[in-house]
Amino acid sequence: LAALGVEPSQAPRDVASLGSLADLQAGLSHHYPLGIAAERWMTNKTLFEEVIAISKTMRSAKYFIGGNAALMSQHLVEAEGAEAVLVAAAGPMLQKLLPARLQLDNSSRVAVDEIHLILEYSKNESWGALTAGRANRFIFSHDITNAAMAPLDWLAPSVEHAAPDVVVVSGVHMLEGQPHDIRAQRVPRLREILLGLPSAAAHRELASIGDPPPVTLLHEN
Repeated sequence: LAALGVEPSQAPRDVASLGSLADLQAGLSHHYPLGIAAERWMTNKTLFEEVIAISKTMRSAKYFIGGNAALMSQHLVEAEGAEAVLVAAAGPMLQKLLPARLQLDNSSRVAVDEIHLILEYSKNESWGALTAGRANRFIFSHDITNAAMAPLDWLAPSVEHAAPDVVVVSGVHMLEGQPHDIRAQRVPRLREILLGLPSAAAHRELASIGDPPPVTLLHEN
C-alpha cells in the first residue's frame, strides 16, 4: 500500500468493484477497522497489472495455492487422504505448487496463471490511523478465466469420467465482475450440471459479494 501511495481514506465505503486506487483506498478503509473479509473485482486491467508488478518487487510477497477449489482439493488429499480431481484454471506456477497426489484435469492446464492479490492483516495491526478489529484479509483480482466461469465447461466431462462421491463448486462469486448476460447464462448452466449429477453430493461455496443482483440470481437458481 505504501508503494502504491494508498493511505486510509477520509471517506471509507464499501465498493462493489475496484476501478481505481481511490476505490481500493475507500473499500479497504471500510473493511479494515471492522476486520471484515472481502473480495472484490478490479475492473481496470492495466491498473491491476501495475499493482501486481509492484507487489512482485516486495520482499514480503509470497505465492500460495489458490483459489478455494485448489485449497480444498489440497486439504482433501493431504489431510483427509482422499482422492481429488481439480477442475480449475491452473497456470505453470500453480501446477508446480499443487501436491503430487492431486489429480489435475487436463483441460485445466492454461498458459498463464491468474493471480489474486491478498492483503492480510493481524488483529490490532495498524494502517495509518486505522486499527484492525480482527485478523482478516482483503482480496482483489482481474481473473478473466474464472470470472467467466470457464472451468464450468470442463466440469461435466470430468465428473462423468471420475464418477466422484462429492462435487464442490467454488468461485461462483467471481461472476460479480461480469455483465448480466454472462451471469444469466452461466448460473443456470451450473444448476443444470449439478442437477445432472448421477449420485454425487454437491456443495456450492460462495465468498464475499458486494453487488446484490448476482446474489439474487444465485438464490433463484
